Amino acid sequence: MTARERLTDVLNALFDGGTRVPCLRGSGDAWTDDDPEVRAEAVTACKPCPVLDLCHAVAVEEDHKFGVWAGIDRTKGTSRKKGAAK
Repeated sequence: MTARERLTDVLNALFDGGTRVPCLRGSGDAWTDDDPEVRAEAVTACKPCPVLDLCHAVAVEEDHKFGVWAGIDRTKGTSRKKGAAK
């Protein structure tokens, strides 16, 4: 089972129990915003999340290079253009 599959299973169980993780509240746009200050707010919002370890495992397994994953802004000094592929 991949990290994403494990994360999805846990997120579904949390949702079924009435718990929503920070990145799935509202639009979730802050986690992938072009503005580093907005992403910094997402980093802070991640801190109490119950799935940080699984989220981190997905980011590593899938080698994400942009956005906030597990309370870490993985964007490396570049800005993703709106509408660009992930």
